Amino acid sequence: MGIRGVILQEGVTLSVVDMTVVIEKQNYLDDTTVPESFPSLSTPVTSTAGNAPGKSSYANITSKPSRKKVNVHTLFTPEGNGIDVVVPVDSIRAISERFANTTYGFFLGKKVAYPVLANYVRNTWGKYGLVRSMFSSSTGLFSFQFSFMDGLDSILENGPWFIRNNPLILKKWHPDENLLKEDVSIVLVWVKLHGVPVTAFSEDGLSVIATKLGTLLMLDSYTYDMCMQSWGGSSYARVMIELRADVELKDNIVMAMLKITREAYYTCNVLVEYEWKPPRCLSCNIFGNIHEECPKNLGAGEKKSVKKPSQTF
Repeated sequence: MGIRGVILQEGVTLSVVDMTVVIEKQNYLDDTTVPESFPSLSTPVTSTAGNAPGKSSYANITSKPSRKKVNVHTLFTPEGNGIDVVVPVDSIRAISERFANTTYGFFLGKKVAYPVLANYVRNTWGKYGLVRSMFSSSTGLFSFQFSFMDGLDSILENGPWFIRNNPLILKKWHPDENLLKEDVSIVLVWVKLHGVPVTAFSEDGLSVIATKLGTLLMLDSYTYDMCMQSWGGSSYARVMIELRADVELKDNIVMAMLKITREAYYTCNVLVEYEWKPPRCLSCNIFGNIHEECPKNLGAGEKKSVKKPSQTF
């Protein structure tokens, strides 16, 4: 069985809750460990796991005693309706406080290794108060915590962020959300609108143009000044738009400019330049999938390629 003995501590009552057992284990390191693999110990180590006094074990060398205690205990909670256990809300609230000022996200398209990401955000987001980052391999999500909420908001407002030309989709962390890497049907993209008439550099003018593309969220500082003063040398308007995967991305918008002296108008073309055009699948209406590589299309292609059995004998 691999267990040579069970030793009960003296004076300990044999019961379900308070029984302490020490399992004696074989020391496999004596024959297989390279002497240079571990640092030398200045003082002998006495092992309680079956090692003779003076001999060291892997746990003795690598582990450090922790003064923190985790109070695990038997805890029964209400159940029913297909639910086996319920985590108390007070416990969730206490853990949530550790994730204050946190955002999480994932890459749309190609993946970027965590060391590359960590190095980038450490050098770029430090001025925003970045405290720490982590990666969850089970969900594929990255998390970033900031020392204050203003820093987190600045990160979101100055996005989208690109690392090695791959967009990082970010969202604010909230305890009531189940953090999963979800299909993306909405993305934020900076768009340049070329050829906007000076009389259309206004809240209404840019809003009506941007609405044809998606939902207008904000203007960059120069475009904002143009709207406020109607004076400047910019050849385009730069706006952040929320794009939907089920709406076609337009590259040109024909707009009519009404004349104020008589009932007539003239037309002009506004060219749309996306600073980043996300890959989009027309079959499943999500961003990140390439239409030709979508599983739905591949499945349809496989069905089409199946030949009926020959009727000739």
